[in-house]
Amino acid sequence: MLDVARAKPVVAGAARIEYVESPAAPLAAPSGTFDAVLCQQGLQFFPDRSGALREMHRVLKPNGRVAIAVWAQLERNQIAAAFHAALSATVPAELASLMMAPYSWPSGSALKDAAEEAGFREIRLLTPRLPMVLEGGLDQAIRSFSATPVSPGVAALPQDVQEAFFARLRRELAPLESDGKVIGETTSNIILANC
Repeated sequence: MLDVARAKPVVAGAARIEYVESPAAPLAAPSGTFDAVLCQQGLQFFPDRSGALREMHRVLKPNGRVAIAVWAQLERNQIAAAFHAALSATVPAELASLMMAPYSWPSGSALKDAAEEAGFREIRLLTPRLPMVLEGGLDQAIRSFSATPVSPGVAALPQDVQEAFFARLRRELAPLESDGKVIGETTSNIILANC
């Protein structure tokens, strides 16, 4: 991702961007460096979530702002829940469990509490729900599974298991099909806070 970003042409008159590769905790930045920190769909994957939140707080200037988004629970993300249900019914449990990682943050209130413990104040919790619309219907929904981290594991399974999985996936997604599209609600927990 950093190589792609660095390869982008510089826009005339735009601020200079310095790309830094760093773990989430500790961040490779001095204290009080940034006006804003954004963490979109990453915090739930960090090994030290509390440490990462403390680091975000540390690198912000006084009155700096943070915006953090994590997916809500799996059942509040219908297409991913259909993927997980089909996996759970057809593949080894350890492979099916990989589908849970993006949805592993316990709740919006837990996210807000964790931000407060890290020192953030004036914390607002938003929980937007938006439709994910797959215009290509069931075929596109089935193809979209290949973008998940579970897909390579399914591809390595015996052909009969793969066929059983995709047949079950079609059944799980069918209730979300309407007018040739697959439409599933997606939900995130977002906090906005000050340093």
